[in-house]
Amino acid sequence: MDPKLYKAAADGNIDVLHLFDDIPYQLTPKGNTILHIAAQFGQAELVDKILIQWPSLSSLLQQPNKKGDAEDEYEEGDTALHEAVRYHHSEVVELLIEEDPEFSYGANSEGNTPLYKNCLPGDSETWCR
Repeated sequence: MDPKLYKAAADGNIDVLHLFDDIPYQLTPKGNTILHIAAQFGQAELVDKILIQWPSLSSLLQQPNKKGDAEDEYEEGDTALHEAVRYHHSEVVELLIEEDPEFSYGANSEGNTPLYKNCLPGDSETWCR
């Protein structure tokens, strides 16, 4: 992934999108898409713009990564929804679920579905109930 695109996704900079023709195909070395990065950093407006601009590419929703870009609890096979839930970005979670409510978000390589590991009893997030 172009470093400028990565930074724009992390910062939620929508204005940069028009500079790249191949956004859906750009990946970080660890296999994260622009949707993974925007979801990880809670950039709901950018996530919404990506979903509107490329509605036919539902594969961005389903695209698992290879391994997280940071040295923390990332796991292999995480989708953008895994990232949004992990960091409790509820607006992003809702956007991703609403985009394809019929899609069954599977488990990552650790066997965790997006909601399994990140929702605890009594969690106030509506998508955890």
